[in-house]
Amino acid sequence: MWKGSKQERAVKAFLAKNRCPEPDRDRKRTDMALFREEVEHLFIYGEKGFWERLWDVAAFVHPVSWGIQLLLLLWGVCLAKWHGGEAVAVGISATVPLLGVVGGFELSKAVFYHMWELERSCRYDTRKVAAMKMFLFGLCDLAALTVFSFLVYRKSGDFLHVSFLVLVPFHISSGVYLFILERFPMRNGNVLLIGAGCMMSVMQSLLWPYWESKIVEMETVGCVSVLAISVLFLVGMAVRFCQEREQEDKILWNLD
Repeated sequence: MWKGSKQERAVKAFLAKNRCPEPDRDRKRTDMALFREEVEHLFIYGEKGFWERLWDVAAFVHPVSWGIQLLLLLWGVCLAKWHGGEAVAVGISATVPLLGVVGGFELSKAVFYHMWELERSCRYDTRKVAAMKMFLFGLCDLAALTVFSFLVYRKSGDFLHVSFLVLVPFHISSGVYLFILERFPMRNGNVLLIGAGCMMSVMQSLLWPYWESKIVEMETVGCVSVLAISVLFLVGMAVRFCQEREQEDKILWNLD
């Protein structure tokens, strides 16, 4: 970003004084002929498939991120093995909001390491990289949610408990993380992600008695409606986040 309007005016004045000269027409025709001749001998790489591109992006994910995802999953499994009933439901429900924090860290890497300008000039631009990372961690989170849902369902035997204790908290927390990344694209954004994740985890555990009473009172249609609203909220935040990555013409590059 520009440091100030004075520097911006200085750069514009410098560019205005140094206009590009008109090219020589004969030289231009000669150069274009040489260019076409060189292009004919170039090897054109084919478009990579979706899973191949996904593998390329996965190679740049830090091993610590995979380790944290695995630890959260093992924590839920150990909790179900060592405790029973209500403790399992409360523990897993408090763990679910933390799943999206790891994916948020990876999405914010371009800003954290000052690499967003380089990403915008590479084969996979920022928008594509962000979309592939969201899909990649979405698959990991889906596997964790499947295990958590099975554990809660095995203890409670009710799909409504699974919805309110696993699915709805995950959708809302992930949407909040995307909103934070979109509104606060700064280096200390990871601190906001950790703070938001811990706060939602604590709130989810404290609201356990409230959810328990609401699940008993609400009918299936009401619970499904709440689940659908949470899904729409997450999808809306994901679409908005990707759209913001497309607005490259509104971003001033750093010329320092």
